[in-house]
Formats: sequence, structure tokens, C-alpha cells
Amino acid sequence: MDADDDVELDLPIVVLEPSGRRATVALAGEVDMAVEQRIVEAVRRTARLEGLAEIDVDATAVTFIDSSGLRALVLAREEALSHGLQYKVHITAGTFVARVFAIAGLLYLANLVEFRSRGSGDTD
Repeated sequence: MDADDDVELDLPIVVLEPSGRRATVALAGEVDMAVEQRIVEAVRRTARLEGLAEIDVDATAVTFIDSSGLRALVLAREEALSHGLQYKVHITAGTFVARVFAIAGLLYLANLVEFRSRGSGDTD
């Protein structure tokens, strides 16, 4: 596989460069059957990086997720764990995506990130 095989610009999936021993797979938009296998493959490729200890999936920009998307995240977790890596999915609390995770009983996979709008006045 060469570098050109790793990037498909029309997908809502981006694998960010590892930072230390952690790599981030960023998702955006709709996560459904159309991208299910691509998510699993992105995590599979990331899990093969040497010296990695953890894979974070940043799903805070996901606007829709269905059962296929949830399945992809569960399969990706299994892939990461099979390589001895920690695995976390970051989602925004109080969103449609967070509700879907809760209904499916998958909040154990998630790290809930508080949503803060710009100019909310919070200083914490």
C-alpha cells in the first residue's frame, strides 16, 4: 500500500498524525452504512502504526449515526483492542449522536464532551 491509497478526499474520515503514542481518527457528518467499512479500515491501518498505545475517535462533528455507524465503531474497538491499544470515542453530550449511543447501550464506548457555543460567556 502506498501513500495514495491512504487518503480518499470524499470521505468524512480523517486520520490525524499520531501525537506521541496516541492517534486520532476524526469523523464528521453522517456515519452510516456508506462509510462503515471505511471507518473500520481507517482504525485497522492506524492500529498498525508502530509505538502506538491509544486510538481516539473524534466523533464530535458527527451529525447523524445509525446502527451501521455504531457497528463500525464497535468493530473498530475490537480491532484496536486486538492490537493491545486503548480506544475511546469522543461524542458531544446532549446531541442526537449521544442519544443514539445511550439508546443502544454503548455509552461505555464514549467520552462525552460538553458542548459550548461560541460567545456563551463561560470562562471555565
